[in-house]
Amino acid sequence: ATAVFAPNANSYRRFDPELYTPIVPNWGENNRRVSVRLPVADAKNRRFEHRVSGADACPYLVMAAILAGVDYGLEQGCDPGPKLDEYDGFDRVNTLPQRWHQALDAFKTSDVMKEYLGEGFHKLYFEVRSEEEENYHRMISDNDYSWYLRVI
Repeated sequence: ATAVFAPNANSYRRFDPELYTPIVPNWGENNRRVSVRLPVADAKNRRFEHRVSGADACPYLVMAAILAGVDYGLEQGCDPGPKLDEYDGFDRVNTLPQRWHQALDAFKTSDVMKEYLGEGFHKLYFEVRSEEEENYHRMISDNDYSWYLRVI
């Protein structure tokens, strides 16, 4: 569901392993590098932060995708992996998509998202975002002009 949590090209600028951004599907307490973080809090204020989602994502779709994942995980008995504490490191083997086209490819083949969001919406979301991604990469940026045309 990364394509829902990070819906456009700019969304992926923050997925940098050297920053405090989630790049692996993991969880833990008070660790700013995990995907699902449980901040230190008393019992009345206990909550989780879904750190993969960006401020540019549709909150309704984010909630739908999170709830779909929770329901699917509970139904299938999925193991969320070990809890990571504040300073624990982690392997970067099973990373989240860090580029827009990778996230869209994963979304397209996701039977879970198709089932929970509905086949029609799943297809439409993929088609619209894929067209946006293609159009984005057809654009010539100012950087291209400044980096490459100055040498001609």
